[in-house]
Amino acid sequence: MSCIGARQAGRFSRCVLALYSLLFLSATGTTAYSSEPIWSTKLDDDLRFYQTTEMGVLIAGTEKSLYAVDSETGEVLWRRRNMRIDQTDLAPVVGTDLLLLSYEKSGRTRTEAVDIMTGNPLWQSDKVKGSIMHLAVDPEYELV
Repeated sequence: MSCIGARQAGRFSRCVLALYSLLFLSATGTTAYSSEPIWSTKLDDDLRFYQTTEMGVLIAGTEKSLYAVDSETGEVLWRRRNMRIDQTDLAPVVGTDLLLLSYEKSGRTRTEAVDIMTGNPLWQSDKVKGSIMHLAVDPEYELV
């Protein structure tokens, strides 16, 4: 995974997120990279972070938006405009199709559970404050 664009001060400017194929050549034990991307997706602003999920969705944050991108096709599944969050403000819930987000809106911190495939919110709370640094799940009692 890479971001193609002019690099300035540790960030990529108006970047395109791209997935390159990694070829393993077992006979020689060497690794080669393809020069052409498998797919690429244009983002609205500087890429701040990205992370993969077990659902095959790539979550990417820019200066302006939060994206969910299909890691096989590069198709943008959903986008939240005007949402600038840090990588520590979100966490995919392992074994589910949920993404937890922590963000500030109208001067209040909110935690929200989002369907990772659609971006639709499932629940929201303004009782939990701060970043999502560690996550523990108890599926038997449906607790996070």
